[in-house]
Amino acid sequence: MPEPQRRVILASLPEAYATLSSDYNPIHLSDDAAARAGLPRRVLHGMVTAAWCLDALQAASPLPLRAFACRFVQPAHPGDALCFTPRAQGQAWTCDAHTEAGATVLRHVVASARAADDDTQAPGASESDTGLRSEPGMTARYAALLGLASAHVAGWMGEVVRVGPTVLLAAEHASLAVAGAVHVGLAVELGASPALDRPLRVQVAVVEDATRAGLRRVVLGARWGAGDAPQFDARGQWTLVSR
Repeated sequence: MPEPQRRVILASLPEAYATLSSDYNPIHLSDDAAARAGLPRRVLHGMVTAAWCLDALQAASPLPLRAFACRFVQPAHPGDALCFTPRAQGQAWTCDAHTEAGATVLRHVVASARAADDDTQAPGASESDTGLRSEPGMTARYAALLGLASAHVAGWMGEVVRVGPTVLLAAEHASLAVAGAVHVGLAVELGASPALDRPLRVQVAVVEDATRAGLRRVVLGARWGAGDAPQFDARGQWTLVSR
């Protein structure tokens, strides 16, 4: 079995990650804002936890990973130490992700070296394309900030980070109070290794919008690819919940 990877969340990481990703959701930066969202104190961005988990999985996999999905079930906080233990599950991989205190932070983790065979259409896509300019060096800055060992993971999750603000903007257009929303799910697929810091064309749409037991659940689907390519070669789905 692969060795577990241990990560300690520095107090400065949420602010540094917010600056890099443009995700300034106050639940990551303010204890008071986190309390208003029903959290005990400010929390680490879920995309950081996902990237660390994917980095551990890639270290265990003999092939570059192409698909990754997880559920965020417990927030991680500055000062926490996290452990990620990959294990083979048939042709795919899964990962135990928990704090050293024993709290599970990710569930239903699945990673595969093969992306799905169907196309990269986002269900119900209706938003017009949005162009994201190339940001030279962002992938390197992202890898350095999170201490990622895999260049493949850095390039992959670096693209997810760049697409993220477009997804949050679509959530705001759907009248979701993003400042109080919490990520509860992520699923991402790539058809090939991303070129570092390539310009991206992005399309985002609301896939589901439902309210149950006083909680609003919004699922956003995105697809993206090189700005000069005729088709998208990557896609993701973000699930957010707000009060």
